[in-house]
Amino acid sequence: MDNYIYVLHERGAKSHFLALEEYALRHDKKIAYHEFSITRFLFKSIVKRDFNLLKNQLLNIVFLIKLCFSSKKKIIIGIAPYDWRLVHLKLILKKHNVFYFTSWTSWSGDFYPKKKLSSFNYIKKSWRGFLEKDIKGVFAVTNSALSSLKEYYDLKCKSSIVYHAYSQKSLINTAVNERESNKTKLIYVGRLIEEKGIQELFDLMNVLDPQKFSLTIIGDGELKSIVETKAQLQSNINYIGYLSDKKELYKTYQNHDIQILFSRKSDTWEELFGIVIIEAMLNGVITLTTDHSGPKEIIKNNVDGFILSDDSKLVKNTKAILDEGIKDLNQMKQEALMNSQYFSVDKLYLKWKDLLDE
Repeated sequence: MDNYIYVLHERGAKSHFLALEEYALRHDKKIAYHEFSITRFLFKSIVKRDFNLLKNQLLNIVFLIKLCFSSKKKIIIGIAPYDWRLVHLKLILKKHNVFYFTSWTSWSGDFYPKKKLSSFNYIKKSWRGFLEKDIKGVFAVTNSALSSLKEYYDLKCKSSIVYHAYSQKSLINTAVNERESNKTKLIYVGRLIEEKGIQELFDLMNVLDPQKFSLTIIGDGELKSIVETKAQLQSNINYIGYLSDKKELYKTYQNHDIQILFSRKSDTWEELFGIVIIEAMLNGVITLTTDHSGPKEIIKNNVDGFILSDDSKLVKNTKAILDEGIKDLNQMKQEALMNSQYFSVDKLYLKWKDLLDE
């Protein structure tokens, strides 16, 4: 008997499956991660002589070939809506027990990330057949993702809302650090890219009183050099870089008050969840963010965080909240800490169990 659960994703995202890992640990299962986006990275590995990357791509190729000559494996596939590659993957997966994993919250066909060949009716029919006939279950990251799927597709399989989870293994303590000074400590954690509102972060710091507000930035990405320059020029902005150690990240969170997450919606992207929101909550930090589908499902507005419209008044409205002062900040921190408990692996592994034990 195959004791493995296979996760097949475009690119590795193990942090999205912490609760699945917990399920596997408690039920004597093993998780194997593989990727179906191979060609580009195979070429990249050869050009750059990256032998580890080359090895991973060869392992992915071997895995996909083996699937063609085997059956009844439990496979969880995460693939973006209307991705044309599903046509080929369906043929490879047809003899297996396939579960679909998605965080996408708009299945109307008007807003989706993969545009290549998606307008072809054959691609759309292939996706409809996959969702309505081929799969054994759906693991949706949010209620809105599952609701939209059910609105536009006749799902006959079972489904479960699994969210993204955190592990408490790296947590130092769960006490809320009450603010002892007049300075409010802001923090941003995430990729340093335009869609994450990095420029708006700088715009905000330009209009806030530097004696009353400071900003710590943690992360890496294409705007890294711009962030480094800004931190050098502005005394109340501190750039730490990328922190891979969760204990260090959590320790840093606990020395701050408010996380700023200025995600900006584009034609192909929005914030579909926000793991950094629940990690901030876990460490007694509230988040002020834009009204994307993911954050709206995590945060209770004006209770354990703030949700603002993603529009031209974002910086102005944020400044108004911060300048006025949050009178119940410590209470909001406590609310955030309590809300975070719902997203622990100890609770969410059961959401995976419901379907996988069928």
